[in-house]
Amino acid sequence: IFFRATMYMCLDSEEAFHAALRSTKFLYVRYGAPWCPQCEALDRALEELQRQFPKVTFAGLDAERLAEVAQRQGVEAVPHAVFYKNGRRFGEVTQIALPAIKSGLRRMIYSEDDPNAPMDQRLTALINRHKVMLFMKGSPQVPRNGFSRQAAEILKEIQVAFDTFDILENEEVRRALKTFSKWKTYPQLYVEGKLIGGLDILKGLHEEGKLAAIVAGTAATPECSIASKVDKRKLTAEDIQNMPPDRRLKALVGKFKVLLFMKGTPERPRNGFSRQAVDMLKESKVHYEAVDVLEQADLCGVLKQQHRIATFPQLFVHGQLLGGVEGLRELKEEGRLTAALAGKAAPAPVKESRGRVPHAICASVGATSHQPYA
Repeated sequence: IFFRATMYMCLDSEEAFHAALRSTKFLYVRYGAPWCPQCEALDRALEELQRQFPKVTFAGLDAERLAEVAQRQGVEAVPHAVFYKNGRRFGEVTQIALPAIKSGLRRMIYSEDDPNAPMDQRLTALINRHKVMLFMKGSPQVPRNGFSRQAAEILKEIQVAFDTFDILENEEVRRALKTFSKWKTYPQLYVEGKLIGGLDILKGLHEEGKLAAIVAGTAATPECSIASKVDKRKLTAEDIQNMPPDRRLKALVGKFKVLLFMKGTPERPRNGFSRQAVDMLKESKVHYEAVDVLEQADLCGVLKQQHRIATFPQLFVHGQLLGGVEGLRELKEEGRLTAALAGKAAPAPVKESRGRVPHAICASVGATSHQPYA
């Protein structure tokens, strides 16, 4: 037995080969020979492959000793890798290279061959079908909109191998993936099964020279499965609106220097406390953005949990909670409001106004596409 890697299953007879086919769901067979230096190099990568693909049984077969078996499997030169799924030949790699083997293993494990499987299982299979997987409208050759075309062009520009899925060809997958990924628009890019983001995220990473390293696996994927390290000022209103509420809140308070969470809008406040806050901001002549919590109801729970906020309005300055209407009034009376809005003075103690937001309101008001920060 010539295999240097001790973790191989050694198939030293035709009976052992067929037994392995019968007893394993995912089988990788490396056909080699004792004199083959490329086989040795491949053996040295076995531990990495086994760590990355624990569901696969890795086996080795001497193509000279079992020449008839090798010939029936189409092996004409060594090394030669063949993948078997449920006892049937699934694929092969003849030009031996570790990335090609990993891609073949990934396709075998995550092949979407059961339309009756639960949707989450099918989506997991799809996003792992290739190391770099782009869900787009159309194909790289015939994109169906400009956003998908730009995403494919960026990946081509960095010369990375990638696979695509046309979401216009499968309405069920198109709808389900939005919920599964918590990302409501296309295209969507996944690397090693992790969501990187949409077109604006890709553009930002590409402009900063980070995208190539991320898809090559030489840089960590962005935190929270989106490119949070991209300058938040580059995020569009659509990007922010598509985020889950906790990440949306983080993006909002990071994007805008002065941000007011209120009931209604500055033009049409829905209660007296919100109107008073708007009036004080207007008097200070500060530029600010506003979010209507009645239209972004899912933010209520996040604000309450993260900042212990039970009332509105609430004002954030440079990412920090300044307070509600009573805190603003106190700062104004002390002559410190202008400096506080500019981030040049310590904020007043956070105080709650009397206009409590009942939990029932947060739970019952449906969030809409209202985007006061656009």
